[in-house]
Amino acid sequence: MTERAFARVLTAFSVLAALALAACSGGSGTGTLPGTPSAIGEQSTQAFGTGQGVPSVMYFSHEGVQRSSAPLPSTLGQNVTYLPDGGIAHIMHFGQPGVAPNVQPNMTYHGGPIEKSPKQVLVLWGFGSCSGTVPPTCTNDPNHTTEILVHFLQNVGGSHWLSVVTQYTSTAQGHITNPTHTLISPLLIDTAAAPLHPTEQDVINASFAAEQFLVAHHVVSGINKDINYVVALGRNHNPSGFRPGGFCAFHASWVINGRPPAQPFTDFPYVASAGAGCGGNSVSGPNDGVSIVLGHETAEAITDPFGNAWFDSSGNEIGDKCAFMNLGFTTLLNSDHDVVQPLWSNAVHRCVRL
Repeated sequence: MTERAFARVLTAFSVLAALALAACSGGSGTGTLPGTPSAIGEQSTQAFGTGQGVPSVMYFSHEGVQRSSAPLPSTLGQNVTYLPDGGIAHIMHFGQPGVAPNVQPNMTYHGGPIEKSPKQVLVLWGFGSCSGTVPPTCTNDPNHTTEILVHFLQNVGGSHWLSVVTQYTSTAQGHITNPTHTLISPLLIDTAAAPLHPTEQDVINASFAAEQFLVAHHVVSGINKDINYVVALGRNHNPSGFRPGGFCAFHASWVINGRPPAQPFTDFPYVASAGAGCGGNSVSGPNDGVSIVLGHETAEAITDPFGNAWFDSSGNEIGDKCAFMNLGFTTLLNSDHDVVQPLWSNAVHRCVRL
């Protein structure tokens, strides 16, 4: 059986120039399929998820997107954390289990938006040279996590496990839905050179450039609060604060020039290298943590994308309340089996793993 942070101001002097540079030079990183030398080359035509009619693998580079050093917001909720690199996000704590159910308060609504019709974009950055069909095989992915990343996001939408989120609602938007085929095609591979310790701003730049790239290719129409950009980092490209004493992953959002709307994103380190503190070998093998942490962040991005929707009196979101508890396999769509944690259900006042 195969295993499968708030808003920061983002200023870019010219994303279009960056994309043009990538198209001409192929960027400074690696990651091209055979016979596809361009950073925006298209190799695979296999379609999956939404965005039908576009290739399922495309290359881009966010090199040239100007970094900004924006001031942090003056007020932070109790559910966000200062990161070692100066960023702010909602983190999944390394090795920190949820609280016992009998002392758990329910989550309450704090007035912010939810992802009513959730979708995800997957961006691989720092994975080395990639080849093959979706999911690709990449040289800087010794645990073969691309298979887990792709198949989990491809099959989690519409699954019984994720249906827990549909009880949560927004005053303006109504209840969260649980649609199928939520992974937007194409799979994006960022060819910009990845630093050893990518900052939150680095990941913001990558997700922003990915969004602009998809706009240019008519896959998305622009910033969309229902879309979560998952930036997965290859082995040894570890954000400061990843692993012991810190986090396994985090979700947050960015805005352009300090003005809404905001765009959700997830910073997803190479979880397979974190070991037991991020769920490795908890059920069936060293890759267990990949789907555990990805499921945790996916559900939290849906129910609390901007840190002002659903969390409890201690700042715990739907995944925090059940972190690393009662881990086990669940069956997603297309008979895809993945190791996951439970999610908190206000309806039954406990963690549930369906």
